[in-house]
Amino acid sequence: MRQPKKYNERVFMKLLLCTSCSDVKKLHIEQETICSCGKSKGKYLEDGLHAVISGPCVSLGLHNTELVAAIKKQMEGAFDFDRGLNFTAWVISKSSPRVKQD
Repeated sequence: MRQPKKYNERVFMKLLLCTSCSDVKKLHIEQETICSCGKSKGKYLEDGLHAVISGPCVSLGLHNTELVAAIKKQMEGAFDFDRGLNFTAWVISKSSPRVKQD
């Protein structure tokens, strides 16, 4: 089984958002990710960059560098306000070559 990446390594992160049950799940390479209602699913392809999703869902992308920086600051106690730190996230386009929808 693959070891999880540490937060200081490059992290590829796509999420599956089921529009039926509103579940949000991280995609994985080695196993298919399925939402709580079972209508949507997806997984990374072997290259760890491209993904395939199916069902009533959209794929979300996270700005990896910003997310890792925010996590590091939180772990170091580098900020102490209630709102936390922002990072960029977006809905990946249906025409994206990195996510194929079946």
